[in-house]
Amino acid sequence: MSTQSLADGRYLLGSVVGTGGMAEVYRARDTRLGRDVAVKLFRSGAADGVSRGSDEARLLAGLHHPGLVRVLDMDSSGTSSGPTYLVMELVEGPDLGALLADGPLSPEAVRLAGWDVARTLAYIHQQGILHRDIKPSNILTRTTEPDSGVFGYLLTDFGIARFYDAARQTATGQTIGTAAYLSPEQARGAAIGTPTDIYSLGLVLLESLTGARAFPGTSLETAVARLNRPPEIPDTLGPKWQSLLSRMTADRPDDRPTAGAVAAEFAQWQTPEPHTEVLPTGGPAPARFQLSLPDEPGHQPARTTVMAAAPAATEMQQQADASPGAYPPASVSRPATPAGAPPGASSASRPAGGTRRPARRRHWLIGVFAAVAVLALGVASAVGLNLGGQDTVEELPAVPGTTGELLKELYERVQP
Repeated sequence: MSTQSLADGRYLLGSVVGTGGMAEVYRARDTRLGRDVAVKLFRSGAADGVSRGSDEARLLAGLHHPGLVRVLDMDSSGTSSGPTYLVMELVEGPDLGALLADGPLSPEAVRLAGWDVARTLAYIHQQGILHRDIKPSNILTRTTEPDSGVFGYLLTDFGIARFYDAARQTATGQTIGTAAYLSPEQARGAAIGTPTDIYSLGLVLLESLTGARAFPGTSLETAVARLNRPPEIPDTLGPKWQSLLSRMTADRPDDRPTAGAVAAEFAQWQTPEPHTEVLPTGGPAPARFQLSLPDEPGHQPARTTVMAAAPAATEMQQQADASPGAYPPASVSRPATPAGAPPGASSASRPAGGTRRPARRRHWLIGVFAAVAVLALGVASAVGLNLGGQDTVEELPAVPGTTGELLKELYERVQP
């Protein structure tokens, strides 16, 4: 068969990569397009091979999903001129059944398989199609890059897939499938719907985790067993797997989740890796908030230095009247008092409407003039010490604003 060709030499058949009940799958070369493909060649002895091959090709030709194997070409003439065959996308990698021959898979690998197949089933169910033959050998595998978005598990072999009545959830045609993965309703010969594929997928995932079929034995034994008991789900699988697989393999179809719900649950199981950002050494330090304070009183912001001279003097006078002797008499300059006003009051000392100044500002002014008084005393002491031994007195440094004017006045009053 290695030298056999199809379509007048276009497809050169190579080695067998898969075998089914009615067909064999070959690795082949498309000489016209220069690419490798898979050719599903139906055996001539299969009575319904031509019909099934045609149905599968037409069904898959109308489906477009990354979890499905694409059909590229077909020939279903059924004449003596050549066999019936399908040309499909070649998936590099073994099927899931071949992988399980070496033992069970890791829970993460099974989660990815279940996630991919459940999303594919959700798509075909939306198109009104039942696969009816979900089993490990009908799930192809391929190596993919992490987070690439490419499906690593693809659903194939739609030879017995059928359209179904979505309103009644029943499929037309004879109920057939692989005995080890039949649903209870298939085993009973009852009407089937989308929950049938969910049950079969649950058995496939359970076998992938444990490495053993849930219902071993002959076709009759395995069919009868599922009618008497649910599949055994080991406690060692953990509560998440126990819960999901129990629901997927529930005896009543209405108790099983939809394919979309299964896919969503598998997606929630994926825990993202914690992300820690490491700042490179030697680079610029991140900007931080800093509070800048002026170095000199004369460089204070405008909103803290602009003051009217008259109110300042009035506040000083009020403090002097309340506490006699607190300030030297020479350091106070009384402003003119309007006629009829009470003693110690001025027109500038009260705001319009007769309301009092806020206590915060009064305390601030008291502090300022206390500092002025201390400076004045310091100047007086310096001048007094200088009277006895020096003929000239050093000029006082210039201080801007109201504070400077008061210091100048005090300086002049203490001169001999």
